[in-house]
Amino acid sequence: EVVREAYPDHFALDRSSPYFDPKASEENPRWMMVDVGFVEKWADTVSLAELKADPALQQMLVTRKGQRLSVQPVDAAHYDRVVALGRAKGDVVTA
Repeated sequence: EVVREAYPDHFALDRSSPYFDPKASEENPRWMMVDVGFVEKWADTVSLAELKADPALQQMLVTRKGQRLSVQPVDAAHYDRVVALGRAKGDVVTA
């Protein structure tokens, strides 16, 4: 879960970082980051192949042809379905 809202990514301003962006500045940071916290761990991952094979997820952006594996919006129904798939894999460890 997101535990801190978006703020400028300081790595983009760090010349020694592999994530340095010469076009970024303190006035125009270009890249943002959030802090996330642990919620639960599933016994195994839900693969892209599993997502694509699930009829309930056919309209999920990541399952569509031509979409890149990246940060993408996920609607609540798709999120709930992926969580259900993950939890069905066995033991769940929670925070």
